[in-house]
Amino acid sequence: MIPERKSYVGFLIFNAAFFMMDTTQSYFNIYLNQIGITKTGIGLITAVSALVALCFQPMLGLTADRTKSKNRMLQGLILLSAILYPLILVSENFLYILVVFTAFTMIRRFLPSMNNSMTLEYVQANHIQYGPLRMMGAISYSAVMILVGRIADIGTRYTFYAYCVICALNILLIFLLPPIHGHRHTGDTHRFSEVLKNKTILKLLAFAALMSMAQGMFFSYYSIYFTTDLGGTALQYGLVLSIAAFCEIPFLFFADRIIRRLGTKRMLFIICLLSFVRWMATFLIVDPGWQMAVQMLNFLNILTTVAVSIKLSQLAAPQFKTTVLTMAATVQTIASLLISSFLGGLLADAIGIRALFLIAAVISLLTGLAFFYIIFQNSLDQPQPEQGGTL
Repeated sequence: MIPERKSYVGFLIFNAAFFMMDTTQSYFNIYLNQIGITKTGIGLITAVSALVALCFQPMLGLTADRTKSKNRMLQGLILLSAILYPLILVSENFLYILVVFTAFTMIRRFLPSMNNSMTLEYVQANHIQYGPLRMMGAISYSAVMILVGRIADIGTRYTFYAYCVICALNILLIFLLPPIHGHRHTGDTHRFSEVLKNKTILKLLAFAALMSMAQGMFFSYYSIYFTTDLGGTALQYGLVLSIAAFCEIPFLFFADRIIRRLGTKRMLFIICLLSFVRWMATFLIVDPGWQMAVQMLNFLNILTTVAVSIKLSQLAAPQFKTTVLTMAATVQTIASLLISSFLGGLLADAIGIRALFLIAAVISLLTGLAFFYIIFQNSLDQPQPEQGGTL
């Protein structure tokens, strides 16, 4: 097999395995609910862990951009997360879980940014499409989610051990990837402050934060809502997530073409409108079976991530790509976990989880209207120089 083909196959297989890690963490809040932690307590755990973790994200991003081998750094971080996650099971003490989960979140929240950076760098250097590589994650997620749902039906504790097995697989598969190095070197005079002068980057970050806030209302508490308020089982919930991920596949395959044809601005506006429909339907429909149909619109989340990531990667110079993508993940973490999880937990205890989906619908609609007609205007799809490089 020629080196280029071997590298491409390596990225396909690795991306398939990488997104399997997300399947087990879908049951974390269910586990906390089962051991008696209140919704406010769950919100506090996720919010505090996010707040502490986000302080380390920029540092990890800058480290990744300077490291001699992003491959080895990613392997080390995955190994560390695999050690920390099952340690949560050692005690049901609230403070213990808070400390361990915070340490785990510091590492886990950075992994997608680093994977995106490595994959996008490979894609752009070899002039190939990003969508099919990311599509492998959707395929594996939808398939493995059914298996994890069965494991969770036996006991949610076992999903923690499943995470360790998936991490071990990822560490081995990274050896299939071509070496990817950091681009910042001693004597590099380019400053990250140059990136922050790009208004389009800042607007994209604001957009991503608002959409993540709406998504956070859903992802933080939907598992509890589905299995408790609607009476669904853990297996049914796993099936919902599996179907939702499976529906991402065709859109990911054509994502690059769709973005090129519509433009990033129009693409994001359509996503906002369809997100409004999704959250309203989630709010109005109370039958577990029909909820499976509604969550087929889950492809909107990944299209948002793909569109924003590709645009940010195009705008950022090579020596700042990981840092910029990490910054995007950081603001999304603040919006999704810190704001949505904590405030969402307070609201869920006060007015119920179902009302959160109505709030998410309003956020999506207002975000789409504001950014499409006022904030982005014509700036988003205009050619711009890479920031942090030669201006």
